[in-house]
Amino acid sequence: MSSRVELFISPGCTKCAHVKTMLKSVMDELGQNEFAWREVDLIEESAYATGLGVSASPSIVIDGQLVFSSAPKAEQLCAELTRRLVYEPQAITDGGRASTVRVEVFSSPGCGKCGQAKEVLRKIAQEMGGGIAWREVNILEELDYAVRLGVMSTPAIAVNGKLVFTALPSATKLRLALEQALREAGAP
Repeated sequence: MSSRVELFISPGCTKCAHVKTMLKSVMDELGQNEFAWREVDLIEESAYATGLGVSASPSIVIDGQLVFSSAPKAEQLCAELTRRLVYEPQAITDGGRASTVRVEVFSSPGCGKCGQAKEVLRKIAQEMGGGIAWREVNILEELDYAVRLGVMSTPAIAVNGKLVFTALPSATKLRLALEQALREAGAP
């Protein structure tokens, strides 16, 4: 599964040219085949940019989500793209069907309900027969990412990069959310 990277630029912007060069370099380092990317002129596509929350250049949107609203450092960009590349180590599939829904369980050390959330998710995903890729996110290790999604306490669950549950949901609510996400992703 490749990620779509969009670099929002303004004509004549020196910082934009620098970020473009850095983006190409980072993508080459990580394997450019893993990413589809394009430049987006902030002025020509202002309505599209506004819809994504982009208001300044350079900005970077990955898979339809505003990730950087100003020029990132190379390390930040590399870390974000790497996180997306190694996203599916715990993918649950049914006989090779590609995972279509990404689920993240945010936890913290010593959180008793977090372990319960992981077990509930694992059980439901297996019962549903696949189509779900999930990963555990330790908020102490990925604090910036957790804050960006709006995680204020653990356990929390995000689906396809959006915070869906700010506390441990019932198994029924979690199953319904995952079924809806699979339908939206076009899974059979």
